[in-house]
Amino acid sequence: MKLIPLVPPGRITRKARDFGAEIVQLRAQGYTLDAIRQALAGAGVQVSISTVRRETTKNAVQAQVVANIAKTDLAPEKRTPCRVFQCKQGERK
Repeated sequence: MKLIPLVPPGRITRKARDFGAEIVQLRAQGYTLDAIRQALAGAGVQVSISTVRRETTKNAVQAQVVANIAKTDLAPEKRTPCRVFQCKQGERK
């Protein structure tokens, strides 16, 4: 059985959590933290600039991790046998 959480990791009470991807996108387009905070306020989410900065950082880091995982080959590496198993049968110690 595999456990699949219904909510993303982190505190459930984060007000701006649902807007994380949009916050990162707006920041990448050059909007200031204050402009993003005002946009959130217009959507009914009152947060501080620190909250916007934190959400930007968290979501940007998560996006980089996901991108790196997608680029990486997740196949198991070829493992070389241990030296113990490379000895000939008659040479056991």
